[in-house]
Amino acid sequence: MRKLKFFVPYMTILIIFCAALSGCGRKVTSIEYRKIVGMALPGSDDDSAVTQMARILETKISKDDVWVDFELAGEVSEAQIFQLRNMIANNTDIIVISYVDGVQEDDVTVSLRAANIPVVLIDVAAAEKDPEQEAERLAQEVSRLLLEMK
Repeated sequence: MRKLKFFVPYMTILIIFCAALSGCGRKVTSIEYRKIVGMALPGSDDDSAVTQMARILETKISKDDVWVDFELAGEVSEAQIFQLRNMIANNTDIIVISYVDGVQEDDVTVSLRAANIPVVLIDVAAAEKDPEQEAERLAQEVSRLLLEMK
Protein backbone atom coordinates (compact mmCIF):
# COMPACT_ATOMS: atom_id res chain seq x y z
CA MET A 1 0.00 0.00 0.00
CA ARG A 2 2.86 2.32 0.81
CA LYS A 3 4.36 1.87 -2.70
CA LEU A 4 1.00 2.70 -4.24
CA LYS A 5 0.82 5.89 -2.16
CA PHE A 6 3.98 7.21 -3.87
CA PHE A 7 3.29 5.66 -7.27
CA VAL A 8 0.00 7.48 -7.97
CA PRO A 9 1.34 11.06 -7.54
CA TYR A 10 4.41 10.30 -9.66
CA MET A 11 2.29 8.79 -12.43
CA THR A 12 -0.06 11.78 -12.31
CA ILE A 13 2.85 14.20 -12.65
CA LEU A 14 4.32 12.12 -15.46
CA ILE A 15 1.02 12.07 -17.37
CA ILE A 16 0.57 15.84 -16.99
CA PHE A 17 4.16 16.45 -18.09
CA CYS A 18 3.79 14.23 -21.17
CA ALA A 19 0.49 15.88 -22.11
CA ALA A 20 2.07 19.31 -21.82
CA LEU A 21 5.01 18.31 -24.00
CA SER A 22 2.87 16.70 -26.64
CA GLY A 23 0.40 19.57 -26.76
CA CYS A 24 -2.39 17.03 -27.03
CA GLY A 25 -1.10 15.93 -30.42
CA ARG A 26 -0.46 19.39 -31.84
CA LYS A 27 2.88 21.18 -31.97
CA VAL A 28 2.54 24.91 -31.43
CA THR A 29 5.40 27.32 -31.97
CA SER A 30 5.76 31.01 -31.21
CA ILE A 31 5.67 31.82 -34.91
CA GLU A 32 2.82 29.54 -35.90
CA TYR A 33 0.54 32.36 -36.98
CA ARG A 34 3.19 34.39 -38.81
CA LYS A 35 4.78 34.23 -42.19
CA ILE A 36 8.51 33.64 -42.34
CA VAL A 37 10.80 35.48 -44.73
CA GLY A 38 14.31 34.03 -44.83
CA MET A 39 17.27 36.10 -45.94
CA ALA A 40 20.27 34.00 -46.99
CA LEU A 41 23.19 36.31 -47.57
CA PRO A 42 26.82 35.61 -48.50
CA GLY A 43 28.61 38.06 -46.17
CA SER A 44 29.94 37.70 -42.67
CA ASP A 45 29.44 41.24 -41.40
CA ASP A 46 27.48 44.42 -41.97
CA ASP A 47 30.15 46.00 -44.19
CA SER A 48 29.01 44.60 -47.53
CA ALA A 49 26.51 46.53 -49.64
CA VAL A 50 24.25 43.47 -49.88
CA THR A 51 24.10 43.08 -46.10
CA GLN A 52 23.44 46.79 -45.62
CA MET A 53 20.67 46.64 -48.23
CA ALA A 54 19.18 43.58 -46.51
CA ARG A 55 19.09 45.44 -43.18
CA ILE A 56 17.16 48.23 -44.92
CA LEU A 57 14.84 45.62 -46.45
CA GLU A 58 14.28 44.08 -43.02
CA THR A 59 12.89 47.42 -41.77
CA LYS A 60 10.56 47.68 -44.78
CA ILE A 61 8.93 44.29 -44.24
CA SER A 62 5.86 44.44 -42.03
CA LYS A 63 6.77 43.11 -38.59
CA ASP A 64 3.16 42.58 -37.48
CA ASP A 65 2.65 39.27 -39.20
CA VAL A 66 6.11 38.44 -40.61
CA TRP A 67 9.17 37.03 -38.90
CA VAL A 68 12.49 37.68 -40.71
CA ASP A 69 15.14 34.96 -40.45
CA PHE A 70 18.37 36.85 -41.26
CA GLU A 71 21.33 34.52 -42.01
CA LEU A 72 24.91 35.34 -43.02
CA ALA A 73 26.95 32.54 -44.60
CA GLY A 74 30.40 34.05 -44.09
CA GLU A 75 31.28 33.59 -47.78
CA VAL A 76 31.08 29.79 -47.33
CA SER A 77 28.88 28.02 -49.86
CA GLU A 78 28.34 24.97 -47.62
CA ALA A 79 27.16 27.22 -44.78
CA GLN A 80 24.59 28.85 -47.05
CA ILE A 81 23.37 25.46 -48.26
CA PHE A 82 22.97 24.39 -44.62
CA GLN A 83 21.04 27.59 -43.85
CA LEU A 84 18.75 27.07 -46.85
CA ARG A 85 18.04 23.48 -45.80
CA ASN A 86 17.14 24.75 -42.32
CA MET A 87 14.83 27.34 -43.85
CA ILE A 88 13.11 24.61 -45.86
CA ALA A 89 12.75 22.47 -42.72
CA ASN A 90 11.32 25.45 -40.80
CA ASN A 91 8.62 25.98 -43.46
CA THR A 92 9.94 29.38 -44.52
CA ASP A 93 7.39 31.09 -46.76
CA ILE A 94 9.72 33.23 -48.90
CA ILE A 95 13.50 33.28 -49.29
CA VAL A 96 15.44 36.39 -50.32
CA ILE A 97 18.90 35.35 -51.42
CA SER A 98 22.21 36.38 -52.84
CA TYR A 99 24.22 33.21 -53.47
CA VAL A 100 27.74 33.01 -52.03
CA ASP A 101 29.47 32.10 -55.26
CA GLY A 102 26.92 33.73 -57.55
CA VAL A 103 25.80 30.35 -58.85
CA GLN A 104 22.71 28.51 -57.67
CA GLU A 105 23.37 25.19 -56.01
CA ASP A 106 21.40 22.65 -58.06
CA ASP A 107 20.29 20.31 -55.26
CA VAL A 108 19.21 23.16 -52.99
CA THR A 109 17.35 24.83 -55.83
CA VAL A 110 15.51 21.58 -56.52
CA SER A 111 14.64 21.30 -52.81
CA LEU A 112 13.30 24.87 -52.79
CA ARG A 113 11.15 24.18 -55.84
CA ALA A 114 9.88 20.93 -54.34
CA ALA A 115 8.90 22.81 -51.16
CA ASN A 116 7.12 25.48 -53.26
CA ILE A 117 9.09 28.27 -51.61
CA PRO A 118 9.33 31.42 -53.74
CA VAL A 119 12.89 32.70 -54.11
CA VAL A 120 13.58 36.40 -54.60
CA LEU A 121 17.06 37.09 -55.95
CA ILE A 122 19.02 40.13 -54.84
CA ASP A 123 20.59 42.14 -57.66
CA VAL A 124 24.08 42.64 -56.21
CA ALA A 125 25.02 45.40 -58.68
CA ALA A 126 21.84 47.31 -57.84
CA ALA A 127 22.45 46.82 -54.11
CA GLU A 128 25.96 48.24 -54.47
CA LYS A 129 24.78 51.17 -56.60
CA ASP A 130 21.69 52.16 -54.55
CA PRO A 131 20.90 49.96 -51.52
CA GLU A 132 17.73 51.90 -50.69
CA GLN A 133 16.24 51.44 -54.17
CA GLU A 134 17.08 47.71 -54.29
CA ALA A 135 15.58 47.26 -50.81
CA GLU A 136 12.40 48.97 -51.99
CA ARG A 137 12.20 46.72 -55.07
CA LEU A 138 12.64 43.61 -52.94
CA ALA A 139 10.15 44.85 -50.33
CA GLN A 140 7.52 45.28 -53.05
CA GLU A 141 8.20 41.77 -54.38
CA VAL A 142 8.05 40.23 -50.89
CA SER A 143 4.83 42.12 -50.11
CA ARG A 144 3.26 40.92 -53.36
CA LEU A 145 4.17 37.30 -52.57
CA LEU A 146 2.87 37.60 -48.99
CA LEU A 147 -0.44 38.97 -50.27
CA GLU A 148 -0.77 36.05 -52.67
CA MET A 149 -0.34 33.65 -49.73
CA LYS A 150 -3.24 35.07 -47.71
